[in-house]
Amino acid sequence: MKGRTTIAVGKFEVNDGMIVVGDPCYDRDDIEIMEAANGVYHAFAVVSDEGAWGMRVAELIAINDEFKNLDWVLCGFVLPVDSGTMGIYDNEYHYDHHYNGLDEEWYDNNVCEGLSKDCRYNIVDNRCVLSESGLGDGCYDVYVAFNPNDKREIVAVKIVFIGEDDE
Repeated sequence: MKGRTTIAVGKFEVNDGMIVVGDPCYDRDDIEIMEAANGVYHAFAVVSDEGAWGMRVAELIAINDEFKNLDWVLCGFVLPVDSGTMGIYDNEYHYDHHYNGLDEEWYDNNVCEGLSKDCRYNIVDNRCVLSESGLGDGCYDVYVAFNPNDKREIVAVKIVFIGEDDE
């Protein structure tokens, strides 16, 4: 098995009952928007030693801090990536930076300059988490965990870029 480490990236807030998952270079038509519990989400990056490829982000996870003992469910879609990066956002925040197309200044500051070889994941403006997407562009599985008292409300999201059995 590969050496994996889970790193606490930080916290961000979801305030409007919706969470967005998608490539930060995509506009509102090419992302997933899902009903989610409001509150503070703790973000984690699972980093994997990929040998000659080096240390890579294998998973990006966000969990509402009011929920524990999660049951992960595979979603019926995969998320495409074309920028080598992925984000989990508060919906209102994503809307502010992507409604009329991509906010280039936001993208340059937070993706191009904000993610680097030394910083592969980051909390931005306390409203989203961004990370590199494993080995780069591709389509990735998404898992969610639901509020046990409201099966429509998501309380956690996990994007798997590199599975434990991937070679």
